[in-house]
Amino acid sequence: MEDRWIGAWKDHGVLIRHGDFSDVARVLSFLGIPFSWNFLEIVLYELDFCGLGRGVVAALVVLRFLGRISDEMYRRALEAFEVPEGRAKGVEKAYRTCVDALRALETVILCPRCFSDRVACYERNGGYCTRYRCRSCGRRFRLKRIHYDGALKRRAVRIYLVWKKLYDDKRASLRDVALAVGKSHTTVRFFKKYVEKALIVYRKRLALPQLPAKAP
Repeated sequence: MEDRWIGAWKDHGVLIRHGDFSDVARVLSFLGIPFSWNFLEIVLYELDFCGLGRGVVAALVVLRFLGRISDEMYRRALEAFEVPEGRAKGVEKAYRTCVDALRALETVILCPRCFSDRVACYERNGGYCTRYRCRSCGRRFRLKRIHYDGALKRRAVRIYLVWKKLYDDKRASLRDVALAVGKSHTTVRFFKKYVEKALIVYRKRLALPQLPAKAP
């Protein structure tokens, strides 16, 4: 079955655009998930966007979070591929951070000046709030694009994830992160602070455990 899947994918023209996904093919074939290009693109997008790579463990984690495999199937697959438990937990943590950060931007409104979540509606028009006032610094503002632009939200989360990987782990400078994502250092600094604060507020509201602080 695995050979048939990989052979079909190699003959497909979009393989060049998708790149190498042989490990993802192994996982889907092992689990017996029906062939679907649309679903494959979803899995690859999740893997690439969150920077998880296209390995066996990352594919299993994404499939589990997407609800395509049960916890029992997930554990059996980890045993079959001889994946250490610690490695799987590390990938799960990285993916959960990615998903939570994107959801935080969809649910949390912060002041663009002080990044406080103590925000109240200041002006309404037609039943909708058009202007907000920060109770911490007094700043009055309208919703920024980061609140409603899906592409900008994903870009902000992507910058935050690159920051965590380069800056926190490797002690890269702010300009190194900006160079890696192709944005100015001021944009990187704003997105990083905004997503980081939104993630803290989001996890507090859901009573989720906070992410560990940066190592000294």
